[in-house]
Amino acid sequence: MSTTKLHASRTFLLRAIMLPAFVFALMFTSRGSSAADYTVTDCTDAMSSNTLRGVVSFVVSQGVDNKSVDVSGCETITLTQGEIRIPISMTISGAGQGTTIDANLASRVFSSFDGLMNGFNKTLTLANLGIVHGRHFTANSLPASGGCIDVYAVILQDSVVSDCAATTMLGQVYGGAINAGYVTLTDSRVENGLGSSGTQDVYGGAIRASFDFTCTRSSVSGSHAGTGGGSYGYGGGLYAAFNATLTGCTIDSNSADIGAGIYSAGNLDLTDSTVSGNSATTAGTGGIEGDSITITYSTISNNLGYCGGVAGGTIAMNSTIIAKNHSYFNDCDDLSAGGPVTGANNFVGVVYENTVVPEGTISGDPILTPLADHGGPTPTHALSVNSPAIDHGGTTLLTTDQRGAGFARVVGAAADIGAYERQAGDEQLLYAGFE
Repeated sequence: MSTTKLHASRTFLLRAIMLPAFVFALMFTSRGSSAADYTVTDCTDAMSSNTLRGVVSFVVSQGVDNKSVDVSGCETITLTQGEIRIPISMTISGAGQGTTIDANLASRVFSSFDGLMNGFNKTLTLANLGIVHGRHFTANSLPASGGCIDVYAVILQDSVVSDCAATTMLGQVYGGAINAGYVTLTDSRVENGLGSSGTQDVYGGAIRASFDFTCTRSSVSGSHAGTGGGSYGYGGGLYAAFNATLTGCTIDSNSADIGAGIYSAGNLDLTDSTVSGNSATTAGTGGIEGDSITITYSTISNNLGYCGGVAGGTIAMNSTIIAKNHSYFNDCDDLSAGGPVTGANNFVGVVYENTVVPEGTISGDPILTPLADHGGPTPTHALSVNSPAIDHGGTTLLTTDQRGAGFARVVGAAADIGAYERQAGDEQLLYAGFE
């Protein structure tokens, strides 16, 4: 197995770009029919009193945190004057992902740093929004970061971040779509991100979280971390430098050199989640690569790399499926650990060399169906009716499977192994499994 670098960067790049000293003498729409402090009524990108850019600039000039801005009256706001800088804590909300803020492939959408430490320790909350088409590019050795969002802390609620890229000719890359110290996803999607450098390492095709990452009922998919010769792309979906906690999430269809789905340089805790269809080059692991990994009632399958499924230092896992992953060269299809593997009631396919799994671990084919919408907010692998993972999970305090409300965690004699629990009304699907 290849040697990988656990690179936990704590450094934020402060942009030496000053906010314009814009003085408004106009009246702002404040506290209209919504509960927001300000309501945007002009959906252009002009610097005027009732546009998003104008309202944000006014609130920033007041220096007051935690104001809220309602943009639900707009279907699309297309940025024409570059990224919007928000060096204070603020909430921007739309109408059920029906409001899109589009950077038009010309700039980021949001950033928080202005070169004077403003933006440090501030949180941007985005709710019911689409954030799309952001770009950050450097032609020199300066890093590129956060193609759509580059802030200290971001909270996404019921939102989609899509088609964002951070690219550079000579520098490193931090987060193709999102770069932040603290990233929180709830009922959201981050998809089709790109982090790319011609010569240096890339950390996160979709997301780079330099402190804490928290994911609930969300997905990260279709993103890539890539680089030129002699360097590596870490974490096609997610690069987490310290702590990452995922509950009810799916990380799928991402690619990178190392840790194509998730690369964790700290502590990773995965519960009721799925990691599937991620592809690494010959350098690293397709699904998850990290130092300290805890996996509970989750499914890691159909990933490809030097090691296919999970490779780490210490691994604790309970009632988890790691099977039907694929290795390029050897018997590292599913699981490789440099330290101890602990836990119970697991299903592991192929184990690499000296890795020892706990006694009682089931091996073979769990007979999963392809990743698909089986209910709930995120895609899952269903268990075929004849899967040996059925009723072989351990005792649990979880009340639902990954899909959430309406999908009980325990049906039958015991819980099923993995993220998916077959329900009493499930079709009697007989499936041969996938390769």
